[in-house]
Amino acid sequence: MRTGNIAGEITADLSVSAVRERLCVLMGLDNLIDEREEQIVDKDVETSEWGLTEQIENSARGHIPEDPQLLLQRAADERVRRALERGCSRSDVVSVLDVSRRTTFYKHKRAAAYGFPLDALSTGGRPTDEEMEEEREAAEDEQQRLDDVDGGEGQTETWGEEPAGNGGESSVEALEQKLDALIDAVGDAGVQ
Repeated sequence: MRTGNIAGEITADLSVSAVRERLCVLMGLDNLIDEREEQIVDKDVETSEWGLTEQIENSARGHIPEDPQLLLQRAADERVRRALERGCSRSDVVSVLDVSRRTTFYKHKRAAAYGFPLDALSTGGRPTDEEMEEEREAAEDEQQRLDDVDGGEGQTETWGEEPAGNGGESSVEALEQKLDALIDAVGDAGVQ
């Protein structure tokens, strides 16, 4: 059913946006509550209809939207979720992202519902932890190979690769990188 149809069937006097928010909460419960293992409600990415998970053919969870505005919203939602789950205070998230406190709750719920794969975007964002670990291991292996060739004596010089830049990086990508750095800094400061 579409959100408007669901709102019409509910006996409580709720707006369509209030119903949508509650559907997102139900959709993301398995990501918000440890004891909840299965998703209850889902949204079909092609029809925009809500239903029980077994009624939905093309889940919106994990989907990367084609609409640029929706894509940015999902990415921002996921950043809020990650910041809060890393221990950043809600007030820090509010000040860094310049959103209202209430908006952080909406974004967190939507992120839990839609499970946006932020790491899957390869548009100039920071590398995933797995990629960073692979690069570190490759660098260590290369250094070990050089040390073995040299017998471990003398000085060995190594050079890293030049950072790949596209020269035409958009302001959105630059903003995303700054937000990631700020969230990391705030999260690291809050953990210590």
